[in-house]
Amino acid sequence: MITHTELEFKFAYDPVVALRLAADGYHPAHAQRRVALRTTYYDTPEGALVRSGVALRVRHSPEGYFQTVKTAGDAAFERLEYEQRLSGAKPQRAALAPPTSAGADLVHKEFGALRAAFTSTVHRSVWRVQATRSLVLELSLDEGEIRARLRSNAAPTTTAAGPARLRAPIAELEIERISGTRLEYLHWAVQFAQRHQLSLLQASKQEQGMRLCGPQFTSSAPRGRQASALQPTHTVAQACAAALQADTGQILSNIAALCQGHDPEALHQLHIALQRFRTTVRTFALVRHDGRWRSLVAQARAWAQLAGRARDAEVFAMQSWPAVRASFDSTRAMLGFTRLVERYRDQCYGHCCKAFCCPAVTAFALQAAYLTECIRQGRTARHKAPANPTPCSSKAQCRGKAQTRFSWNEPVRRFLQAQLHQLGRRLRARLRKAHNARAWHRARLAAKRLRYTLELALPALPGAKRHAQVLQLLALLQRDLGKLNDQAVARRTVRQVAALAPPGANQTTHCARALVQVDGWSKHSPANATAALATAQRIRQLLGRAGR
Repeated sequence: MITHTELEFKFAYDPVVALRLAADGYHPAHAQRRVALRTTYYDTPEGALVRSGVALRVRHSPEGYFQTVKTAGDAAFERLEYEQRLSGAKPQRAALAPPTSAGADLVHKEFGALRAAFTSTVHRSVWRVQATRSLVLELSLDEGEIRARLRSNAAPTTTAAGPARLRAPIAELEIERISGTRLEYLHWAVQFAQRHQLSLLQASKQEQGMRLCGPQFTSSAPRGRQASALQPTHTVAQACAAALQADTGQILSNIAALCQGHDPEALHQLHIALQRFRTTVRTFALVRHDGRWRSLVAQARAWAQLAGRARDAEVFAMQSWPAVRASFDSTRAMLGFTRLVERYRDQCYGHCCKAFCCPAVTAFALQAAYLTECIRQGRTARHKAPANPTPCSSKAQCRGKAQTRFSWNEPVRRFLQAQLHQLGRRLRARLRKAHNARAWHRARLAAKRLRYTLELALPALPGAKRHAQVLQLLALLQRDLGKLNDQAVARRTVRQVAALAPPGANQTTHCARALVQVDGWSKHSPANATAALATAQRIRQLLGRAGR
């Protein structure tokens, strides 16, 4: 049995990309090797393998039949691969990896229930590329199709009698590392993708085929916060790399779900993922140690603003505006403004899809993966990184006041405890100064950053019970501040929606009159100030006790 770690990127292959690649010498007619591949993928009727990120396939090539099991690897874009030659076209239990291998236990458990799910037939054009003295790559162009049958428990998409036979084209570019380090492979991939303006494909052939079998097998679902991968034994560098990998993965998963269809939850989770990514970069002061992070932070900020605007439009359309409408009789003006609200929401969503379904996402993902690997290997800048990087979590610290120095190689616990202490002080200070809408918004951002940092740090900290209480308090505080923010956003959204009204319409006046009836910011802010300050003080006390 051959066992190895597969590191590869998949990119969309279309006529425009084909022209760019052909100009660089990668035309199918000039391939070093051409081969026809027929592959059958297996899964249970319920899709147990695809839901767990495991793939089992039997591939027929000119060399014979090969059974392969793939599972998730330890790093981004990596998969563990177990391959065994077969004597026939059916999967064999004896050819599986031992049950103790990662992901193999599920295949052993479900082997008796496995059925052929779909078949892919492709013509592959292959080039072996000697990128550097040590880096060898295999570049493959796959063109063909997937053939599947709609499962009986899936929603029917055709009126024909019997199971529907479905087909979907395959056109993708695969670049796999054969030899060389992960860092130099990522560096080469960043440059190659930028030169040819490639768009990353996140869905594997297994995921594309299972999606064809029925909507219940789709893997492009909104992805919420995963359990933090930090360990008490992690160094600052290891913790930073683990957090960045999780944040980037959450961003990409929710972008894929967003581009598949109108899913408000995907939009919400994407907005959160972008905020978590920015929080991680700020927590570890990455921009100060490597200026290349600055462009990624700027991109994440722009995307977060775009997703936030679409999210605000969704909340207004589904929550705020229905509450206003319920307080008034249905009139022609109200119905007309409701149509404008729906138009505004669709417009914001369309802007999001246009921004996220483009090569800029690929550039962001590859650059983030490369810079994360630099951190994992201790290369935090183009030049030699400072021996004792200083986290900069406040303007006073950036001016050199009250600085606390940490080494990238020391355990992460003390670093995170200091960060949480500073963020707790910032939250309380902002709440004490919150006397208007802008100040309350700043307090809400401080509560978010403290919560995201604590969720990240939780597995590496002592006093888990007290920290869990802090998270509960932060969730309550963030919820209350979020309600106030929604009311303030509603007024701003009204003006933006009204701008879509034709000249001479009276929707603007009617909506402004309606929103006055909603409990406003000026009424809620004083009533919540005392409670918010008390909650912040309790949070600080719990953080202090847990740190001892």
